Amino acid sequence: MRFADHEWIAATPRQTWNALHDPEILRQCLHDCQSVQRLSATEYRIVFDTSRSGGNTTLEGVILVEAAHAPHRLQVAFEGAGPHAGMAIGMADITLEPGTHGGTRFGYELQAATGGALARLGEAELKRRAQRHLGGFFLRLNELAESAPGADPTPAPAVATAGGKGLGAWLAALAVVAVILAYFLVVRP
Repeated sequence: MRFADHEWIAATPRQTWNALHDPEILRQCLHDCQSVQRLSATEYRIVFDTSRSGGNTTLEGVILVEAAHAPHRLQVAFEGAGPHAGMAIGMADITLEPGTHGGTRFGYELQAATGGALARLGEAELKRRAQRHLGGFFLRLNELAESAPGADPTPAPAVATAGGKGLGAWLAALAVVAVILAYFLVVRP
């Protein structure tokens, strides 16, 4: 299966990045997720509840994160298996860009393969479920990412340069405006 799309997240790219690395936020965003445990800076252990019809079972997996282009690009590899749930493996390529009107444009390309009980559901059913889970993931991420630390810093004010638009240039522009106003108000009644 392959999915590619983009979503808008109300938080800044840095907050969205931090939320994607927070085990508790990830646990809350992932449907049926029991736990997310950080094993290292790039590895997480994840456990899903895959109960069906009264039978309790879990799907356990590992997520590996490659974040060479923080906070704008993230690559994720995942694999998971359970005794009755089957197995899933895949990769995701995620881009986080400042949104045109604020927030973050969250682009993603996801590729996944399944085996065992999951594969027996069929591709159409798996895609339907995956779309529903992705929708829920982005809804919860949008709610939680704004509370993540690391809002983008406010840009520092521009420093005056000799040939640029520093304080002297603004004062000169103000003087020109004052002369024009004086001409129209005083000299030319």
